Amino acid sequence: MNPPRRRGPLLRLAEAPGNPFGLLEALLGYVGGYVVTIVLLVIYEEASGHHPKAGYAIDVTGLVGLWTGFVLAAVFALRRADPRRPGRLRRFADAYGVAIRPLVDVPLGIVAGLFAQFPLAFVLELPLRPFVPHLETRLSQPAHSLTAGVNGAGLVVLAVLVCVGSPAFEELFFRGLVLRALVGAARDRMHLGPRTAGVCAVASSAVVFGLAHFEAIQLTALIGAGAVFGLLAAMTGRLGPGFIAHMTFNTVTIVALVSGH
Repeated sequence: MNPPRRRGPLLRLAEAPGNPFGLLEALLGYVGGYVVTIVLLVIYEEASGHHPKAGYAIDVTGLVGLWTGFVLAAVFALRRADPRRPGRLRRFADAYGVAIRPLVDVPLGIVAGLFAQFPLAFVLELPLRPFVPHLETRLSQPAHSLTAGVNGAGLVVLAVLVCVGSPAFEELFFRGLVLRALVGAARDRMHLGPRTAGVCAVASSAVVFGLAHFEAIQLTALIGAGAVFGLLAAMTGRLGPGFIAHMTFNTVTIVALVSGH
């Protein structure tokens, strides 16, 4: 009798967990997030008596609206997959890999986040440099716009939303719901081999992640970051390391802006 095979800290990419559901719900959740945002802005306008100007109010409302769509998509996808079983927290965590192993995921995530923020982004942006004037300024414009005119308590709230909230909700949606649905579709519907299915799912989810931010100049770096986060989720079977990497990636940006660099 052969001894049980030892598993290292990382699963092979061929063993990336997949779900036979979620793509339709992900699309509806993403669109629904924008609908919720519009509804919240209308409520804000009715309550305050004036239309919110571009800036802090719209940014925060947009985050809350999108996150609402993300969570509802994940919940309804699981309910629709098996309506006979209640959507308990443990089942939700198992379906989307909501777990973290601090001793492994924290150092792994920090290294991966710094890698995605610096050397990887720099390499992916190299092809743009001959064609985009003032590239560094244009790359930082979205982040500067996000924090423009915000200080004190408002800046603290925004930093928490961007550095903790965005990684948590986006990892659940893009790597928990979308990536696992793509793995399942590639294996079960397209009949791709396990490793090919894993590679295609990670690549596809990275492109979706990049496009979902609607930032043309930053697109290649966002796709690269999405690929790093996706690889972490696919190879470990949990969202913990990708969450830490995503948090590191966003925190570096916020710290650089606040410190004036």
